[in-house]
Amino acid sequence: MHHSFSRGGPNGGRQRIFLWKGAEGGKVRFAEAPAFGPDNGRSWSLAVGAADLDGDLLPEIYVANDFGPDRLYHNRSTPGHLVLVPTEGSRHLGAPASKIVGRDSFKGMGIDFGDLNGDGRLDLFVSNITQTFGLQESNFAFVATGEQARWQAGIAPFEDLSEPLGLARSYGWGWEARINDFDNDGAPELLQAVGFLRGTVNRWPELQEVATGSDEFVSSPASWPQLKLGDDLSSDRPNPFFVRDSRGRYFDLATDIGLGRPRVSRGLAVADVDGDGRLDFATADQFAASYFYANQSPSPGRFLGLHLRLPVGNGPVARPVRPGHPGADIPSRAAIGAEATVVLPDGRRLVAQVDGGNGHAGKRSPDLHFGLGTVEPSKPLPVEIRWRDGQGRVARTHLKLTPGWHTVLLTPSASKE
Repeated sequence: MHHSFSRGGPNGGRQRIFLWKGAEGGKVRFAEAPAFGPDNGRSWSLAVGAADLDGDLLPEIYVANDFGPDRLYHNRSTPGHLVLVPTEGSRHLGAPASKIVGRDSFKGMGIDFGDLNGDGRLDLFVSNITQTFGLQESNFAFVATGEQARWQAGIAPFEDLSEPLGLARSYGWGWEARINDFDNDGAPELLQAVGFLRGTVNRWPELQEVATGSDEFVSSPASWPQLKLGDDLSSDRPNPFFVRDSRGRYFDLATDIGLGRPRVSRGLAVADVDGDGRLDFATADQFAASYFYANQSPSPGRFLGLHLRLPVGNGPVARPVRPGHPGADIPSRAAIGAEATVVLPDGRRLVAQVDGGNGHAGKRSPDLHFGLGTVEPSKPLPVEIRWRDGQGRVARTHLKLTPGWHTVLLTPSASKE
């Protein structure tokens, strides 16, 4: 058992990273890389996320930890040599110590990346426990400050703005989170899975007694309540669906859009399942049926969708490929980690990266989806795509694409940085 509710990391499990070593005879080989130092990489971890946050297309890694500080690792790797440096945020007057990157004492349960404030930079959302009359902590909305030079000093350039953004509390036991534009208006929504155990006997008094007691009792299993059939913890809330208003503040509209049923959820999966440009999602619930929600919004805005693919082997120059077009049958794989930036007519920049599986227990399809609002359907938009090729080199291409779905092959023959 962990020794503390806020500093329980040292006796937790190890994080591990396995690097691809090749394939032969139908078998693939991976080997563990010593990426974490002796004082890092051990924690009670519940979620992990990877995204390029400093612009070099090497993914930083965020580890959401239960019972202790989360970790954000700055990726300083070179080909064949993995280097992950732990970073922390800087504190200013008025900022609570537990809302600083790498220094918190909350229960990190889920992590996702997205542009929460519309400035064209990726931010981080981290789920925590925010149960009224239970454990009232805070979700994190770590918003990028743009001070990229601070990475080299070991400082994570992010500030928690969960309170002014309206994302601090979901009034439940948070797990997975997904930041996506579900109505294509150009501003993302945030969907969160909440809940722990459904029953009829409220066990928060017993759990709260352990959580607020001395750390000397936490490590003993005898100090913990024995949860059994019929016990209840945090089953009275629907999964929040946060929507951003014109001022930039988020509000939970779950009950207004038909998601008001209390849930005990864990995982969320998001994809445009039927290809109509409206993102659908599924929820995985604890000891209950899973549910699929088909997006049938009557009048969504325009969208741009990208299937970014890396050909298996050499191929043509990066370009859009339509079904039935020569090149559409080239073997390819999802370009995990590739980044696309779309410039709207009003100058706003929308950014997203191909997700390889971030979060707690969910999934996002390896496609990029941008809500465009009311742009003209026939007017091409500037799109910049950046990725790393098979040799680890950064490449980029600039395209003009009209709203709708597009498949783009990314190959070594495109321009290099």
